[in-house]
Amino acid sequence: MTIVAVDGPTGVGKSTTARALAVSFGSPLLLDPVSVSPLLDDYYTGEAAPAAALDAELAFLHSRAGLLVDPPAGGIVVSDFSVMRTAPFSEFLDEPDHRDRVLAEMRDAIDRAPRPDVLVLLSADPPTLLERVRRRDRAAESDLTLEHLVALTGHFAAWRDEIVAHALHAIELDTTRWDPHRPHDVSSLADRIRSLLDDGRLRRGAARRRGAARPRSPRTR
Repeated sequence: MTIVAVDGPTGVGKSTTARALAVSFGSPLLLDPVSVSPLLDDYYTGEAAPAAALDAELAFLHSRAGLLVDPPAGGIVVSDFSVMRTAPFSEFLDEPDHRDRVLAEMRDAIDRAPRPDVLVLLSADPPTLLERVRRRDRAAESDLTLEHLVALTGHFAAWRDEIVAHALHAIELDTTRWDPHRPHDVSSLADRIRSLLDDGRLRRGAARRRGAARPRSPRTR
């Protein structure tokens, strides 16, 4: 099984990109269960009490990790999230010990779930993100502010190196220039992903052949 994960801040085009890639690959699609969670209402407005915010973030983490621990078998699977998505959002937790707990459980989930073979990390400037959020008109996001998105893009930037390192390969795209609604852009991205996956298979095959050809050390008697 091969996992292609799409991630980035709210409004960046993760689901649109993941859906387009799933169609291109003829693959199953895993959608972030958080996007339809009733816990989002208070979470985005900042009205959730610290304990409730902790519970929400842990619920989000475990729902995502659960999908990746037991994904559809065989071939390529596309998701519009990665487990590492938890890290930037944990920065909104007010209590340092709550943040530490979420990050500890995130790292445990990473050890149990398969890592993405390819991560597509999307970005856009906060005003563009807010415009897209307003355009899709989701009730849970109605009170989401520009200040929140400025902070969120900063958190993604701070965690960028670890998010990218979580995957075997990473592709970074600015969706103010690259557009998942343009077929040519999607097909070019799909070709890049196929090339990375093919290269990875060749490298693994070469490593196995080198291992098989390596002479064994004589046993010590």
